[in-house]
Amino acid sequence: MKLLIILPYVPYPLDSGGNQAVFTMVEAMSHEHNLTIVLRGKETGDIRALKKLLPLVTFKLYPYANNNDNNPYDSFGFDNCQFRLIRYFASSFRRKYHRYLYRHADADFLSPHNGRRHAFFMKPIDGFSADRAFFQAIGTLAKEGFDAVQCEFYDTLPLAYYLPDDILKIFVHHEMAFVRMENELALFEDRTIEDEVFFKRLKDREISMLKRFNHIVVLTEHDKAILDKELPASVQVHASPAIVRQSEDRAFSTCANELVFVGNASHYPNLDGMTWFCQEVLPELRKHGKNFKIYVTGQWSKKIQKQLFKLAPELEFVGFVPDLNQFLNGKISICPIRIGSGMRMKVLESVQAMSPIVITQKGIEGQDFNTNQECMIADSAKDFADAIVKLSEDLTLQESISKNAKEKIKSRYNPNEMIEKRLAVYRNIGSKQL
Repeated sequence: MKLLIILPYVPYPLDSGGNQAVFTMVEAMSHEHNLTIVLRGKETGDIRALKKLLPLVTFKLYPYANNNDNNPYDSFGFDNCQFRLIRYFASSFRRKYHRYLYRHADADFLSPHNGRRHAFFMKPIDGFSADRAFFQAIGTLAKEGFDAVQCEFYDTLPLAYYLPDDILKIFVHHEMAFVRMENELALFEDRTIEDEVFFKRLKDREISMLKRFNHIVVLTEHDKAILDKELPASVQVHASPAIVRQSEDRAFSTCANELVFVGNASHYPNLDGMTWFCQEVLPELRKHGKNFKIYVTGQWSKKIQKQLFKLAPELEFVGFVPDLNQFLNGKISICPIRIGSGMRMKVLESVQAMSPIVITQKGIEGQDFNTNQECMIADSAKDFADAIVKLSEDLTLQESISKNAKEKIKSRYNPNEMIEKRLAVYRNIGSKQL
C-alpha cells in the first residue's frame, strides 16, 4: 500500500509515549508498505536523525522548496517570501495570545478549579488547524497516486474536510479529545450549563470529523467500544496497541523511599495529575511519617516547577533521562492520572524496568492490569497515599507485582504480535480496496 502519513509533530527524540508509538509503528510498517510522511518546518537535527533511522520512508517538509514550479501557494496570490512573512506574523500573534491567556486567564493555574478549566477551554485552540494553505497543499498532494491518507493525533482531524472524497482516509486516534474533556468536566466543582453546552459542541465537532474517515485506529479496546457507539457502521474502528520499545531485561531491585513520575507538563493530564498529587496526596502521605523523594522526568517549565516545589519540596525535576529503564529500576512509579484516553506508555515503560506502580483507575484504563497483582490501583488521595506506603514497606509485594506485570506485558503486549496486529489492519483495509 502506498500510504501518505500526516503528522503534526516530529516523532523524535523518543522521549514521550506519543513519539514512541508513532516511530515504532512507522518503522515496522515501512518494511511492508510504501510510506511518505509529511512534517512541518525546516530540516532540523531531529528530522535528519529521523531520516537516518527510517531509510525506507520518504519525507516531505512543509513549506515546499522555493523553486517548485507547482507551488501550491501560487493560487493564493503569494510568492514564497510573502507567504512565509504572513505566516510568521500569524504564528507570532497566536503565541502572544496564548501567553496572554496563560498569564491572565487564571491567577493561579495550579488551583484545582482554574487549572482544569484552563485546559478545558484551551484545547480547541491550535495553530495547526488554522493553517489553511497547509490543508490545501495536503489535499493536492493526496491526489498524487496514494492508496490512502493517514492522519494522526487530534490536531490533524480537520484535514478530513480537505482530503479528496475518492481517496481512502485513515485516522489514528492516540487520545480522544471529547473523552478527555468529559473527564475534566467531571472534575469541575461548579459545572455550569455553559460548560456542558460547550463540551457537547466540541464532542459533536470531533465525531463529525471522525465520520469523514473510512477507518479509525485506536490503541485500546476500551476506546474502540466508545467509538463503536458514536460512529456509524460505515466507519470501521480497529484496536491496535502501541509497541513498547524493547529495553534491557533487568532484575527486580527493592524499592524504598524513592518515587518517580514519567511525563512532560505540555501534556495537560500529566500536569493535572501531578498537581493533584502535590495538593491532595502528599499531605496524606506525610501523615505516615515517612520521607519520600519524588523524581519527575520530562520537560517542566521553570514557572510550573517553582509553584509545584512550593507545595512539595520533596520533588526533584530531572528532565530528560537517557536511560529511563535504568532510572526507573529500584523506584516506585506513580501515575496519578485523572483525565484522558488512549494507552499510557509510561505504564509499560515502568513495567519493563521492574518498577512497581501505584496508579489511578483512569491511568490503567484500557490495559488489563489488576490491583494487588500487577499494580496498586487507588483513586482517592488517601487510598493513593496508603497504597504507596503499603508498597514501600512490603518487599514481597513489590517483587510479586513487578514480576506479574512483566509477565502480563510479555503475553499481552509482545512487540512482534503488536506489529503483526497493526499490519493485519492495513492488509484488511487493502484487501477491501481491491
